[in-house]
Formats: sequence, structure tokens, C-alpha cells
Amino acid sequence: MMKIWILGGQGFIGRALQLACMRHGISWVASSREEADITDARRLIKIGDCIRPTHIINCAALTKVDLVEKEPERAFAVNTIGAKYVAVAALELGAQLLHLSTETVFDGLQDRPYKEEDPCRALCIYGQSKLGGEQWVREVMQEACILRTSWVFGLGSNHKLSQWIQRFAHEDVIHAPIDEIGSPTYVHDLAETILAMLDKSGTFHFANQGELSLYHYARDLHQALRERNPQMRCREIKAVTSTHFSRRESRPSFGVLDTSYIGKILGKQPRSWKQVLEDFIKEL
Repeated sequence: MMKIWILGGQGFIGRALQLACMRHGISWVASSREEADITDARRLIKIGDCIRPTHIINCAALTKVDLVEKEPERAFAVNTIGAKYVAVAALELGAQLLHLSTETVFDGLQDRPYKEEDPCRALCIYGQSKLGGEQWVREVMQEACILRTSWVFGLGSNHKLSQWIQRFAHEDVIHAPIDEIGSPTYVHDLAETILAMLDKSGTFHFANQGELSLYHYARDLHQALRERNPQMRCREIKAVTSTHFSRRESRPSFGVLDTSYIGKILGKQPRSWKQVLEDFIKEL
């Protein structure tokens, strides 16, 4: 009988996974960072011995980019060495591992969506630490599944959409960069895909269909919300370049993931950005 152990289970993606497990009648245990610190190898295996999972999903990561840039040692401890310890634990426990990663393992210099086999060259500390985690997972457990995703959004997290929604209520004009391109990923679609990929091995890309700039991302959200609330304060989304903002981190300017491979594996392509935006608006 399948039993999933979700590491980082109280985080944004972890909570969505718990809901997905509930919908599918799958047995799961979700551990928070405090309950199962992935930087503590011995304790991780000890907890795993008690749980005896058939599958482990590693959602645990240090993802706050500003914090990562300020504390790179901590980022590498969690995202790189922690990923190694999770893979070692999975091997020790005889559990299949699915490890989540990110589009920031790429440099963003391509003019086409990134395929799984494209060379990785992370620019920011976050991407470098996650790339190191991928490398350790592959070295320790060749049969693991590594799932890269991008711009994950949904209810209950402080992502770009949540920040914009708050600002729409208080600001007349919002500036958003037109030179940062990516593909949004609805957290519930991601959770369903994770469950569908649990027994796969290799590296895969998943995001919802459609590549857009952060400006168009904000504009689409703004238009959808204004249809519901014409009295919303924000009247305009202005396109600017990323130099308009002062940032510590260097993120890829183009982070679109090619999802054709996972589409073939699953027998269907991911839903479009416009489709999942409608679902997200209904959640609000």
C-alpha cells in the first residue's frame, strides 16, 4: 500500500499535496521543517524508520530569494546538502524519491523554452543551491524523479500574485518588468502532477502552458480582478525593465520550461495559464 512522506509538508506546495492525497484517498504523513529537518541526516532516517514510507516527496527548501542571497551558507545547507540527505534516507528506507527543483538552475540566455537535457548554469544563489541538490540526488539515487517547475502560485502563499492583489487595493499604478519571462504554475496542477509522477525516474519539467512577462502576468491578473471589482483602486499596470527595481539577486531573464516531454509521459499537456487563472480567481 502506498504511503507518502511529504517533507516540507507545512509549506505552500506541501499543503496542496496533502489536499491532493486526500482527494485521491492516498495515505500520507506531512512533516514540517521543525519535525523533520533535512539537514539532520541521522534524525531524518530515524523518523523515516518510524513512518516507513513507500514514497518521499521533497518539498523542503529555502526559497525566499532575499534570505538566500543574504545567507548563502544556509541555502546550500538546506537546498544542496539537505537534498543529498533526503536521497540517502530514501535509499536507506527503500522509498522512491521525487525531488522538486526550479527553472533558476538555467541562466535564462536561451531564446527557446528549456528542455530537460539543456546545460544548467545557475546565476543566483538559490538556483546554484538547487542545482547542487539535483546533482547530489542523481549521484545518490539514480532512479529518483527530479521535477523542475517555475513561478508557482496559488492561495495561501506570499508569491507575486498575492503581493499584487494586496497592492491593487492600495496603489493607483503598479510597475512590473516586461523583460522577465516565464511560465506560471498553479499549485494544485503541480500537486496532481507530482502524484502522477511518483514512480517515474529521471528529470522532468512542469509548468502551465503559456510564456509571459511579469508585466503580462500582472496585467492578466489585474484585468480578471477588475471584472469582478470595477471599484478596485489600481487603474494601471505599467511595463518597465528590471533595472527599475533594486534587487540583490540575479534571476534568469528567460525561465520558460519546455513541458512537451512530461506531456507525452502523462498523455496530456499542462493546462493553459488563462485556464488556471480562472480557477485561482474562483478560490479568492
